[in-house]
Amino acid sequence: MPNAVHLLSVTSVLILAMAALCIAFVPESNAEDPVESYVYESSNESFPIRANTLFGIDPASHVQIVTMNGAISLSSDAISDLRTISSDVTLTMSGLTTEDLTPAQADKGCKMFSITLRNSDGTDHPLGGMVTVSLPYEPGYLEITSGISVKHVASDGTLTDMPTHYEEGCIVFETDHFSEFIIVPAYETYADLLLISLSILTLLAVGVLVLFLLRMRKIHT
Repeated sequence: MPNAVHLLSVTSVLILAMAALCIAFVPESNAEDPVESYVYESSNESFPIRANTLFGIDPASHVQIVTMNGAISLSSDAISDLRTISSDVTLTMSGLTTEDLTPAQADKGCKMFSITLRNSDGTDHPLGGMVTVSLPYEPGYLEITSGISVKHVASDGTLTDMPTHYEEGCIVFETDHFSEFIIVPAYETYADLLLISLSILTLLAVGVLVLFLLRMRKIHT
């Protein structure tokens, strides 16, 4: 019997040791490989994307192109598309301007800019996926950054709202097509608040004046 107990003990120790070794050598399934990051910079408004620039880059990587007027970050689909180009394409991000705005848009303080991606023959190269656009923007006095919006301008002048937010001094939005865009500032909310505040102050002033006159009348009677 003692031999059986001893054998059982040794067997248990061996099983536990083997289990520990197996656990030690099992790879961590939840460990994530670090995402490679690539940043391409240009000192002017254009950046030429060569036919082999993104050829060896994993589509899961983070790729950003920075120009003097802003930056774009490419989605995996956009990277996959640009990896396969056979000739150079040029990304151009124009600066903010008030040209080509309607009088109503100009009165609102809107700004226009354009982003193009063109082949060497001058034709537009369609985006193969979404990109995130970041534009440096200095809010005006009393401007509400959370209300700033970007609208895509179609060839027929139709405006389409783009989901927009303000982040670290930049207007940020996503798009799957380049064209002209309009930045619409947000002063209306402050104007509404000022009007409401002015109305309340006026009512309070009228109320105080009425009470004062009634008190004066009571004193003299």
